[in-house]
Amino acid sequence: MRIVALLLATALAGCHHANDARPAMPSTPPNPPAADDPCRAATATLVGQPLSDALTARARALAGRSVLRVIGPGDMVTRDYREDRLNISVDARRRVVAIACY
Repeated sequence: MRIVALLLATALAGCHHANDARPAMPSTPPNPPAADDPCRAATATLVGQPLSDALTARARALAGRSVLRVIGPGDMVTRDYREDRLNISVDARRRVVAIACY
C-alpha cells in the first residue's frame, strides 16, 4: 500500500495546471543590455501602448533590431539568445507591458 501511495504522490508531483501564472519573459535576459542599449528607448516610449503595425515598426527602429517576437499571456517561448531579436510582451488587451532585446 505504501508503494502505491508513493507512486501516486510521485506521479502527481509532476502534474501542473495549464493556467499556472508564468511570466511572459524571463525577468532578465541571458546577457543584460549595456547602459547605452537602444532597447531602453523603445521601452521608455512604447510600454503601455496598444500593439499595432506602426508600434512594431517604431519599436524595431528605436531598438535597431531586425527580428520581432510578440509574446502574449501564456505563450510558450524559447529562451535562446538572439542579438537581433526584439521581444514585445503584451497583456490580454494587447497593450505592451515589456520590451526586451535578446
